[in-house]
Amino acid sequence: MIKRIEHVGVVVRSLDTAVKQWEALLGLRASPVRTLPTARLAALSLPGGGYIELVEPASPESASAQFLAKHGEGIHHIGFEVDDADAELARCAEAGAELVTAKARPALDYMIGFIRPGAGSDVTLEFLQKVK
Repeated sequence: MIKRIEHVGVVVRSLDTAVKQWEALLGLRASPVRTLPTARLAALSLPGGGYIELVEPASPESASAQFLAKHGEGIHHIGFEVDDADAELARCAEAGAELVTAKARPALDYMIGFIRPGAGSDVTLEFLQKVK
């Protein structure tokens, strides 16, 4: 079950530049940068909950790098907090969506799974289940 929109992921060429721009534009402070094998991330928490996730690709094979090469900077995905990421992925597959990941995988503090763009929109959908 979807609980809420947790974040909107925006792919950027330079995380350092983007953080400065977004902080100045929105008057928000970014979190410390977190590094994954495929990306560097920073989050700008929004009043009332949720955040903007700035994503700088760290690997040319990553989905965010491919998105950047094809589309340029912009909204890459919408992340939904869910109770059970695997159940949401299975439900979407049954509804005809093409999955990026058949099963949720660990990432930072979550189990995550993705649905390819085209399932009703041209935006990737992400399901995030908090690890307890």
